[in-house]
Amino acid sequence: MSALPALAVCAVDFGWGGAGKLSAILEAVESRGPGFRLVVLGSTLGRRILAGLEVEAWYEEWPRDRDQLRALLDRHGVVAGLVVLDPEAAEALQAVDCPTVYVDSLPYLWTEADAVPHGVTAYCAQKCPVLPRPAWRPLSRIARLHWVDPIVKRVSERIRDPAMAVINLGGLHSSTNPDGNPAYLRLVLGPTLRALARSGITRTHICGNVGPEDLSGLTDELTIIDSVGPRTHEAFLTLTAGAGLLVTSPGLTTLLEAQSAGTPTVCLPPQNLSQIFNSDRFVYTVDRRARVTWSPAVLDRDTVELARLNGEEAALEVIDAALNAADPDRLAATLETDVSAAVAYIRSASAGGRQDAADEGSGQVAEILENVVHETMTQRLSTGVL
Repeated sequence: MSALPALAVCAVDFGWGGAGKLSAILEAVESRGPGFRLVVLGSTLGRRILAGLEVEAWYEEWPRDRDQLRALLDRHGVVAGLVVLDPEAAEALQAVDCPTVYVDSLPYLWTEADAVPHGVTAYCAQKCPVLPRPAWRPLSRIARLHWVDPIVKRVSERIRDPAMAVINLGGLHSSTNPDGNPAYLRLVLGPTLRALARSGITRTHICGNVGPEDLSGLTDELTIIDSVGPRTHEAFLTLTAGAGLLVTSPGLTTLLEAQSAGTPTVCLPPQNLSQIFNSDRFVYTVDRRARVTWSPAVLDRDTVELARLNGEEAALEVIDAALNAADPDRLAATLETDVSAAVAYIRSASAGGRQDAADEGSGQVAEILENVVHETMTQRLSTGVL
């Protein structure tokens, strides 16, 4: 076994944003020193995103029994945990006396009905422009809260191809859609490809939790599709760095990374609750004319907000029901027109180059983690427990 201490890491199995955040933080950790041996818990959906990590062990099914979990951590010499958006994992680690740093990139999402791990060693909440009132009380109970800047991963600038676009559909996954989101695909993909073809795009790369088999019958615009499928975090960022345009469902990690890189971006309609708020944030930081939305006849925001008071799961059920009930044929022309207008606007508005938005969150979390590990190791040395 290496002399390096081990770190238990976990990213929530809900979309791919958690895995992207974990990837960015671990890269920042490695850049600051020798790093850690990595023991991954869960993180099944994000495995493709995290494929480049050097991992000592990966437990897709990790033990919920305290004694078994403690034995697993002892077996690998784990000194601390790093968990992104998985409250169950964070609380389980903390309960077996494993100091845990919890990363919450969606602090604006929570209500009293949602699970928030208040007692972790360090709770890192990503800064947001607005914190809705329902989130105040759950966050106020956190014992050790740290506000951090956006957590993004940067790649080197590249020459952009104005005729190439990246369509990002994200993880297409939630607790209510564990096997993908075919309704969302049916609604948005065909109109988006037709709009891009009309806008002079000749090459597209479709990214996310989707394969060529998922496109069957969805679109006739196959001549402009160069590739379809998931990529590692690094490969996705490299691809978008060379794209003339990014058209994406509103996953927060992707939106922040695109803003940091100065990638002209069109925001597609949301597919889950967090993406509704992320779409609002996009308007705040970019422009509403580059955002495409659902009409109230498709998804009523007030109905979602009312359901949200009973927790995220209740809101997701409302959103899923609305998207499943929507008729792709009736919406196609409107969505194509709206995407075309957003593309035209962002092309005319984009001057290129990186944005000045703060993006030091990865390093800030890495520093907090290092401090937690240092305190833990110091305490163990002082008590003779190694």
